[in-house]
Amino acid sequence: MVEAALAQPSCFDFWLEYLHLQPDFVQWAETFDVARVSWQLDLCWRLLREARRWAETPSQRGIIRHYEGMFHAQGGDWARAEQCYRTALEEISPTDVETRLALLGELGMLERIRGNGRAALEIHHQQLSLADFYGAAEWQAEALGQLGMDYELLNNWSQAQGALQRAFSLYQELEDIEETAGCTNRLGLVAFRQGRLEEAVTYLKRARSLFEQLERPYELAQVEGNLGDLAYARGEWARAEQHYHTALTIFDALGVVFDKVGILNNLGSLALAREDWEQAYGFYKESLALARDLGDQREERDVLINLGVASLRQNRWDEVARYYSHALTLTRELRDRRASWDLRRRQLRLWLLHGLDWLSRKVTGG
Repeated sequence: MVEAALAQPSCFDFWLEYLHLQPDFVQWAETFDVARVSWQLDLCWRLLREARRWAETPSQRGIIRHYEGMFHAQGGDWARAEQCYRTALEEISPTDVETRLALLGELGMLERIRGNGRAALEIHHQQLSLADFYGAAEWQAEALGQLGMDYELLNNWSQAQGALQRAFSLYQELEDIEETAGCTNRLGLVAFRQGRLEEAVTYLKRARSLFEQLERPYELAQVEGNLGDLAYARGEWARAEQHYHTALTIFDALGVVFDKVGILNNLGSLALAREDWEQAYGFYKESLALARDLGDQREERDVLINLGVASLRQNRWDEVARYYSHALTLTRELRDRRASWDLRRRQLRLWLLHGLDWLSRKVTGG
């Protein structure tokens, strides 16, 4: 009787059959991933809600927590995402190495998004060590790609390029077109930051072609934004604006919030370069509101600096001082010494310019 009872399908298995799937969690996860990648977030939430309800073992609940974390991360709720990931790490089976590798990757990525480059680097080194121990080539490539992006945040471009090149080679060996496209995009960004603009164009256009072939709109929008940054750096403002608006249109269609912050900030800088003050303030303030909603202090700091620059161009001294002061407070919280010195320099320049303006008006009677 006991053996017969054990042979009966569990509630979790019945739920999988209800979804017209085989009683296999892997297939549930694949269904969830398809919905998540296509930004069908309502469907993702329904899948998660029911799966959480029927999961029976701690390991099943841990895996579901992992997917719930990805759901919240994609929606920009990083605090809830982190909570889910850490709970999942405690609940999953010690033998479930693949899920542990995935969770380390996601946790490190959250730290990077929040601007904590060194914390991200430490977590992704743990991920790489675990992947090396088990000889898991796919996860070695994943960890190397993450490390490359961590080094980018820390402005260590040579290390970033080295890690990304290793990841790129592994993904090519694995014949993983999607991840190869992602590495191509990142290598384009590194080449751009190092001033190798023609090489950057080649990488980014190749990445765009691959993402178009794969029909991945989110990644395509990211590449469009990167091409916009490149065009802006080359003084091709009309082309940059076209790339930015293309990216923004796709992000809006997908309901993406996080990636819009940087695009709106860049559109503000384009308007500022054209001395269209009203449009510049409009883009900057929209970007600032989104950054604050997301709790992204680094992006908030960057937008505040740009608002300060815009106010400085119009001699709005009190506004400049307020924006720079707030940006400096955030920079100290981020423990970014280089940016702190830059803001101090900006404040000194502001006081000097303000003093010269006051002296000029006093002499001329203006």
